[in-house]
Amino acid sequence: WDCRTPAARTRFAAAGPSSYFQQLEHMDALAASGQTAEVESVARQIRPFVPQGQGHLQRLRMFENIRLKAYANLGDYAGAARVYSDMKRQKIAPNHKTFGKLIESAAKLGNEKEAMKWFTLMKRTPDVQLDVYSFGSMILAHAHAGNPKAAAGVFRDMKSAKISPSKESYGNLMDAFSKKGEWETVLDLFEKMPTEGLVPD
Repeated sequence: WDCRTPAARTRFAAAGPSSYFQQLEHMDALAASGQTAEVESVARQIRPFVPQGQGHLQRLRMFENIRLKAYANLGDYAGAARVYSDMKRQKIAPNHKTFGKLIESAAKLGNEKEAMKWFTLMKRTPDVQLDVYSFGSMILAHAHAGNPKAAAGVFRDMKSAKISPSKESYGNLMDAFSKKGEWETVLDLFEKMPTEGLVPD
């Protein structure tokens, strides 16, 4: 049968173990462990069944964000950028998760410039709010680049925005200072974590 028809999509979504939603969950599980090749393989199989059109942008974005998640978890910035290009071509508006994964993928390479590009674009995008994840990923980018002062600046900006730092944010900031041998700052940050309701490891 023609997989492009609405009736075919309905039958596929209602089918047993190889249903669209189960395959999407499987794709998400693969993305969580950064298995990009496997994610793309599943994506090719189920892409014809992803609802299309302006009324389904949320589902389209979720599909592409799962692909982004895989590249971000692997630390493959080039792959993440390709997915974003695919989204632009489909006129899919990014959300906070889209930007967060782009920042993370650049951060894991210590690519401050690219991470900041997405962070800045995120701030300028209507209806998209910065969150603890995006701030934390920027701190990670500066930490991996060996730039603790910049990491501390992002940390201050996060607190000024009334966003409570996560344990990961503290950990990445402490890592940035430890790499420079600034152990007094590391200890000070460690001792401040309980005041945020965080239990240090």
